[in-house]
Amino acid sequence: MSVDTATRPDVVADTRPEPWRLYDVTVARVERLSPTFLRVTFVGDDLDDFASGGLDQRIKLVLPAAEGGYGHLVRGGDWYTAWRALPEEHRCVLRTYTVRSVRGGIPGLPAEVDVDFALHGETGPAARWALAARPGDQVVVMGPNGRHGGPYGGIEFTPGAGADTFLVVGDETATPAVSAILEHLATRAADGHAVKGEVLLEVPCADDVLDLVVPTGVTLTWVVRDGAPTASASSRSCRPRPPASSTAAAAARSPGGRHRRRAPVGGSRRRRRLAARADRPAVRLARR
Repeated sequence: MSVDTATRPDVVADTRPEPWRLYDVTVARVERLSPTFLRVTFVGDDLDDFASGGLDQRIKLVLPAAEGGYGHLVRGGDWYTAWRALPEEHRCVLRTYTVRSVRGGIPGLPAEVDVDFALHGETGPAARWALAARPGDQVVVMGPNGRHGGPYGGIEFTPGAGADTFLVVGDETATPAVSAILEHLATRAADGHAVKGEVLLEVPCADDVLDLVVPTGVTLTWVVRDGAPTASASSRSCRPRPPASSTAAAAARSPGGRHRRRAPVGGSRRRRRLAARADRPAVRLARR
């Protein structure tokens, strides 16, 4: 329902820009982190406006349409309804990814956004694009608009200020999000907040084990499949039991890049997210 603010002086119209916007970006660097993980760094003239909430902040990678590239992409207003109304050949491909890190606000240097891709071969349009990406390639990203002022949305890990015990479980497709969450927890611990937790990450091979920030009080266990089928069995093989007051969820995406539903694994129904348990810093390697 709309409200006519001209006849309702008690209602203040929100004149802020939209919370999300499209950014024209250029590939600055491509770095192969491991057999599965590929990092693409984007730069752009207006990425100083890019506002990431950290944690598992999601964005949309907008790939050119089969016919006309970005010529039919609506860049304002109700862009999504307009996008859905387009014939398929004119519709840009949208895929959801997690912001790995954002660097901006440094005089003389362009703002940069890192996105890590978990690749399983050329299994979809985003994977094919990432494998072929080279410095100088141009693409479009939809992300939070700093000129809006927030909140922006697009974050699932919201444990609350009083949470101190966390359980995070994910496979390789969730690893970029979990990596950013670990950095947030490390900052939280450095600010004097109590942090305890257990993090389980399942990856295809031992070479996919990354050097991540692990805050004191958190144990990180890498579960290596080594050719075994991906499943929750690896998580069950070393599954911790969170305390009754903790909450937890598992996260993953399909190989094609689309989100799979986050599945609860235990704890309170009121605040199920990604969350906790453990009392010492450690990194372990487990093989199935």
